[in-house]
Amino acid sequence: MRKRLLVLLLASTTLAVAAWTVPPLLEAPRAAEPGKAPKRDRKAEARARIRRAEALARVKRIILDTYVDEIQEEKLFYGALRGMVRELDPHSRFLTPREYADITASTTGEFGGLGIEVTQRDGWITVVTPLIGTPAFKAGVLPGDRIVRIDGQTTDQLSLEEAVHKMRGKPGTKIVLGIVRKGLEKVLDVTIVRRIIRIDSVRIPHFTDEKNRIGYISLTSFQADTSNELARAVGKLEEQGMAALILDLRANGGGRMDAAIKVADLFIERGVIVSTRGRPGARRDNVTYRAHRLGTRPDYPLCVLVNQSSASASEIVAGALRDHNRAILVGQKTFGKASVQTLQRVRIGEKLAGLKLTTAHYYTPAGHLIHKKGIEPDVKVAMELATLARVFRQQHDMWVKLNAPKGSAQKKPSDQPDTSGKSDGSDKSNPPDKSEKSDKSERAVDTQLRAAVRALRAILIDRKRGNLEKKAAVARPRETPLPEITPGGVTR
Repeated sequence: MRKRLLVLLLASTTLAVAAWTVPPLLEAPRAAEPGKAPKRDRKAEARARIRRAEALARVKRIILDTYVDEIQEEKLFYGALRGMVRELDPHSRFLTPREYADITASTTGEFGGLGIEVTQRDGWITVVTPLIGTPAFKAGVLPGDRIVRIDGQTTDQLSLEEAVHKMRGKPGTKIVLGIVRKGLEKVLDVTIVRRIIRIDSVRIPHFTDEKNRIGYISLTSFQADTSNELARAVGKLEEQGMAALILDLRANGGGRMDAAIKVADLFIERGVIVSTRGRPGARRDNVTYRAHRLGTRPDYPLCVLVNQSSASASEIVAGALRDHNRAILVGQKTFGKASVQTLQRVRIGEKLAGLKLTTAHYYTPAGHLIHKKGIEPDVKVAMELATLARVFRQQHDMWVKLNAPKGSAQKKPSDQPDTSGKSDGSDKSNPPDKSEKSDKSERAVDTQLRAAVRALRAILIDRKRGNLEKKAAVARPRETPLPEITPGGVTR
């Protein structure tokens, strides 16, 4: 009996000591001390990674063994990688070797396809902008159009990369896009013939106001050589006495960030152009880009045209020029894409795939993050996208005429006034064409461009008056005091 009591006493003492020294299993983990990060259990994390990898392998094996149709293992592998990256944001993408080859081709300035910039918005393939002069542009595709079908196949289950690949193909082949457009009840089927796409990023440099010497240049995209092309075009206009410049970034979906920085640097003498900020602790993604005095253009008045299709690199230029009070913005609020994607090569065996990953956001010189917000212009001028498309079509016709081979019959550009005095219809041997008259009456009016011209005229007048006042102040004679007159008219 005594032995039993002694054993029970020892057992209860042991349990009491264990209960006092070992925390309960259901006890909540202790909170980390203020200012200190909780300790990471690296072994537990490693075990969790192994379990997830095993589960992924099991799912893959089940699909390969029991799926109703035979499926390639490589397709599952790429699909898993694509799905993992897709969870991050709409702009991060895994690119298969084929897609990686496509995206590197699109930045060289020449590739086969339709000529549209697309993104994924609200789950749909959405047109950011058609490039001027391309097959999609000529077929009437508009910014904001949703592509819901490609050659009869719905796009709701396609990734952005798969849709882009389907739209590209052998030059001369046809493709039918099913488009949903705001204001139309039915799906619009648009047939387009694929062509080799040659992107001219600097378009139509000319004087839109001859009298006041207001120049105009359109930028359609930002490529490696865009800043050099723009500098040459601007230089030619300056040689002809340009007094002010309109830089058109409407329907410019962006491009290379370094190209946008160089374009802004042409017009800003010093200070920050843009800064990028990554995740906390990622110092390599926190970069500030500054302007350089060398190569800066003269300080003539500058106006930038923007709209809802001005995105990414276009917003870098617009934001920098406005924050430095170097330009006024005219048009509509921009798209609002201020994320920086880094394209990295991923070697898979002997093949090269790609990972386009969002690594930072960019901020304007004033420190504004415009992602998903856009930039509000200084002068707001609303304009229907269909009207803007007609304006761009007229611009394209003008560009074709200006670049026609020498010696060929050329007509006066359609959006420039005819100052020759020969087209008044007085030549009876060549009566005016009725169809030409009807086309002229139906021409689209670019209200945003007109607003920009008016704004620059006002600035030029203000500057001219300011210069006259300065000259008058310099040339004003020294005033001498009037002689004092005493009562009675005697001068002292």
